[in-house]
Amino acid sequence: MGTTYHQLRKLPKVHRPDTFTTWILEPFEPWRNCVLRVFIMRFFTATVLGLLAPSLCAATNLTTPSRLDLPSGFKPPQVFKNTNLVRNTNLEKSYVRETINVVVENVDKKPQNDYYIPFSAEVFDRIGGFEVRDKKAPEKGRFNVDYTEAVSSDGNQYFVIHLPEPLAPKSQITLGISYSVLSSLSPLPATIGQADKQYLIYSFSAYMPSAYTTDTQKTKLKFPSTNVPDYTTTDGLKTGSDPERKGATYTYGPYNTAQVAPGTEHPITVRYEFTKPVITVNLLERDLEVSHWGGNLATEERYWLRNNGSELTNQFSRVEWTFTSYQKAPTSAVRELTYPLLPGSVDPYFIDDIGNVSTSRYRPSVGKSAGSLELKPRYPIFGGWNYSFRIGWNNDLASFLRRAAGVDSDSYVLKAPLIEGPKMAEGIQYERVIVRVVLPEGAHNVRFEILEGANSNGLPGANHIHARVSSLKTYMDTLGRTTLTLEVDSLTDEARDSKFVVTYDYSMVDALRKPLTVFAGLLTVFVAAWGIGKIDVSIKKRRVKGISPIDLYFLVLLFDSIILSSFTIRAFFFPHVPRGSSSATMLQIKESPNKTRPPPVDDNTTQDSPSKVNLTGTRDRLGPVVVFIARASSLTDHSYPKATMTTSQMHEYLRSLLVITMGEHRKQFGVLGLRPPRMQTIIQPPQSRISALSRIGKYLGMALEDARASKTECIFVLHGWDGWTTDKMTIAGLCEPFRDVPFSFHVYANRGTPREFFEVNGHKVNSYFRHKIAADDPAIVSDRLTALFIRMLEALPTLEYAKYYPVLSAAERETLAKYDKRIAGIYDHDELEVPPKPEGANPETPRRGV
Repeated sequence: MGTTYHQLRKLPKVHRPDTFTTWILEPFEPWRNCVLRVFIMRFFTATVLGLLAPSLCAATNLTTPSRLDLPSGFKPPQVFKNTNLVRNTNLEKSYVRETINVVVENVDKKPQNDYYIPFSAEVFDRIGGFEVRDKKAPEKGRFNVDYTEAVSSDGNQYFVIHLPEPLAPKSQITLGISYSVLSSLSPLPATIGQADKQYLIYSFSAYMPSAYTTDTQKTKLKFPSTNVPDYTTTDGLKTGSDPERKGATYTYGPYNTAQVAPGTEHPITVRYEFTKPVITVNLLERDLEVSHWGGNLATEERYWLRNNGSELTNQFSRVEWTFTSYQKAPTSAVRELTYPLLPGSVDPYFIDDIGNVSTSRYRPSVGKSAGSLELKPRYPIFGGWNYSFRIGWNNDLASFLRRAAGVDSDSYVLKAPLIEGPKMAEGIQYERVIVRVVLPEGAHNVRFEILEGANSNGLPGANHIHARVSSLKTYMDTLGRTTLTLEVDSLTDEARDSKFVVTYDYSMVDALRKPLTVFAGLLTVFVAAWGIGKIDVSIKKRRVKGISPIDLYFLVLLFDSIILSSFTIRAFFFPHVPRGSSSATMLQIKESPNKTRPPPVDDNTTQDSPSKVNLTGTRDRLGPVVVFIARASSLTDHSYPKATMTTSQMHEYLRSLLVITMGEHRKQFGVLGLRPPRMQTIIQPPQSRISALSRIGKYLGMALEDARASKTECIFVLHGWDGWTTDKMTIAGLCEPFRDVPFSFHVYANRGTPREFFEVNGHKVNSYFRHKIAADDPAIVSDRLTALFIRMLEALPTLEYAKYYPVLSAAERETLAKYDKRIAGIYDHDELEVPPKPEGANPETPRRGV
C-alpha cells in the first residue's frame, strides 16, 4: 500500500525520499493533479486548433489560373464565319488599346459555343484585360474565357470564348472584344536630345488575326496628334487610297477577304509623334491593412517604375531641363505623377529609396470631392531610367467595411478598389500587380469577388486572377493575420475603376484573442516567477555574520575604482575643463619696493595660460566665452594692392579672415565647448584708444561679464599681433575691472612662416602696462609667450611711426634698432634678452624695457 502525501509529511526527515526531483517538486505536490489536468486540456485545445487552423482560413473561391493544353497540330474547327469585322486601335496612350466588333455566324449544322481567337506566343503574354461581351447586350456581363498553351505546329496561342448559350446554325451574334497590348511600342530613333521630340512606331497586320474566314474587315487607327511622318500604304487591297486619313484618324480598308485564308498577314508600320513618357510599372505591390480595433484602413503602394521612351543621346543637363520646365514645353521625361485619392484620405506620405521626398503636394478632399497627391520625383525620369518609391495613406474603415445582414452575424464585407495608381494623360501600363488584403487575426472563411459593370473594367476574368490565403505575423500575434493575396499580370490604368469585395467571418472571440493572449502570457510569467521564488533549494540556513576584513578591503578597493573611473570619464568627455588649483599655489608676483603693492591677489589674474586654470565653485559646462577679433588700421589695410574698400567691404574682408582664423583655432584647440563663438571686426587707426563706453568696448565688456556670470574663462582670439589694438591703455582699461575672470589672448600671428597661435595671459599684460610688475619679474620671464606679446606691442608703435615718418632722429633710430634686435632675437632662439646689470645697481629697482 502506497504512502499518502499527508502521511509522508509526518515521517521524520531521514525517512523522506531524498531524490533531487522529489525534493524540488515536494512543495507543489498538492496541485500536481490540477496542473496535470490543465496541461492536458491546453495540449488538447492547441492540437485541435492546430488541426482546424487550415480549415478556418480556407476560402471557397481561391483560384490558380491554368491553361488548356491543346494537341500538337491543333486547328480550330471551321464552324464560324466572321461576316463583318471592325478593329479600332487607340494609340493616344503609351500602350495599345484595341476594341473589335465582329459579327459571328454559325455555318455548321450543329449549335456551337466555343469561339477561338489566335495570337502569336510572343504577343499573347503581353495582352491584358481581355474581355468579351455581347455587343447588343453588354449588361449581361462578360463571357467566360480560357487560355491555351502554345501549339507546337504554328506557335499560336488561343483565347477560347465560351458563349453563354450555344449559337444555333445560321444564327449570328455580335461580339465586343477589348484588350490591351503592353510593350508593343518602340521609340524611333532610340536616342534623342533632351529637348527633342519623341516618335514611336507600331507594327501590326492589316488583316485581323482570326481562326475563321472573314468576309469584310477594316482597321481604324487613332493617333495622339496629326504628326504622323511615316506610315505604310497598301496597293491592290482596295480601290482608292489606303489608308484614308481624316485628322488624327487613319483607316485601313474595308477589305473583301472572303477568299483570304485565315491567318494571312499583311504587315503595316506607322511612326507618329508621342512627346510624352512611356510609363511602365514593372511591379506594383499594394497592401490594404484592415484594423477593427483602430477603425482604420491603411493603404500602401510600392512602385518599381521605368520609362520605356527614347534614351538621351548626351548627358543630362540641369540647366536645359530648368529652361524647358520654365517654358512648360512637352517632354518625354516623367516630370510629376498626379495621384487622385478617395474622399476622406488622410496622412499621405511619399518615400523613395533615399527617404522622405519633400517635393510632393497634397490637396485634401473637401466634402465628398476627391483629394489629390501630386508626386514630383527627385529627378526627371527620362527614357531608360528607373525610379522606385512607395506612397501610403489612411482611410476611415467605416467607409469601406459593412457588417453582413443579421443581428448575430459575424460576417463582414469589405469593398475597395483593386488598384488606384496615378492618373496620367499618357497612361500607365503594369506588368505585374500584387494586392494583399491583411485582415484581422482570426478572420476565416475568406471569399472575394470582382465587381462587374456594363463597361469594361480593364481586368481579366476572375478565374485568371491568382488568389491565395496565407498568414502574416505582426506584433504580438499568435496565429498571424489572415492575408488574401491577389496577383494579376498585364494591366493598364483602365483598371483604376475596378472594385472587388472581400467577405470574411470575424467573431468576438477572434477579436479578443490577442488581448487575452497577452494577458495570459503576462500572468504566466508572474505566476512562474512567484513559483520559482517559493522553491527553497538551500541545504541549510546560515546566519549572516559581520563583514570580514578581507571583504571590507575589497569593498574599499571597489569604491576607489568607481571614484577613479568617474573622474576618468569626466576628464574624457570634458577635456577642456581646467583642473583645480588653490590660491596658495598661484604664481606670486614680485613687485618693486618703491611701488604701492596691489591688493592681495586671490584669483587667477597672473596665473599661467587661462585655458589651463580653474575656477572655484560651480563651472559652466558650456565652455569658455570665445571672441574672435580682427582689426584694420584704414580702408587700405588689406592684401589687395592699390585697392580701396568701403567700410562694409572692409568689415566683410575682416570677417573672412576671422573665418580662416576660426578654422585654424579649432584645428589646434578643438571645440572648447558648446557656447557659440563671437566675432568682432574693428576699423581703428593705430595708437588710438578704444573707449570702454564705445560700442566695441561695451561688446567686449559684455563678453567678460558673461564669463564672470558663468564662472568660466574668456578668450580673445586675435588675428595678428595688432588684431585688437596697439594702444596699451585700451588693454589695461578693459582688463582691470575683470581681474577675477580668467582672461587670455590666443594671437594668430607669425614669427616667420606659417602663422601659429600664441597663448598670452591677459592679466599679466595688464599688470605690466600698469607698471605693477617689471620685465624681469618671474611672472613675465617664466611665460615667454606673454613676454613676446609685450615686446611686440612695445615695438609696434615705433615701427608704425617709422613707416609714415622715415626721417628719424638718432635716438629714435637707436630705439628702433633695439626693438628690431630684440624681435630678431625672439625669432632666432626664443629667449628673452636681459641687459647686463650695472655694478652697484639695486636688484629690486625696476628696469625699463623687456
